[in-house]
Amino acid sequence: MDRKYKILVVDDDPDALLLLEKMLTPCGYDVITIISTNKRLVKTAREEQPDLILMDIMMPMEDGYTVLTALKKEIDVNKIPVIMVSALSSQENKEYAKLCGASAYITKPVDRATLYSTIESFLPKEEEE
Repeated sequence: MDRKYKILVVDDDPDALLLLEKMLTPCGYDVITIISTNKRLVKTAREEQPDLILMDIMMPMEDGYTVLTALKKEIDVNKIPVIMVSALSSQENKEYAKLCGASAYITKPVDRATLYSTIESFLPKEEEE
């Protein structure tokens, strides 16, 4: 990987944020973590312009579906893929995440190989830049 991709990780659990950061940083990603509220996520996404967002669904203030729907109104999520990362594993949850604008859905506990391959499939390729 020649370019250092920026990944924004959003979760209400500091341990989950740390785990994802520890999984992604050695791969050369620039990882930004936030315990989010809707306004903070939009502000951070605008300022940091991440290449990809990983977001939890079950958060106490606002669930990930609500945050993603609001984010779509503020930022072109077609340009910034959002991958939901959640312990919710039902097909209904996955389909609803897609309806809200998620690019993909990964269940917790996170499988390292699945995480890497899913992220790589949504990052811009060198020739697209």
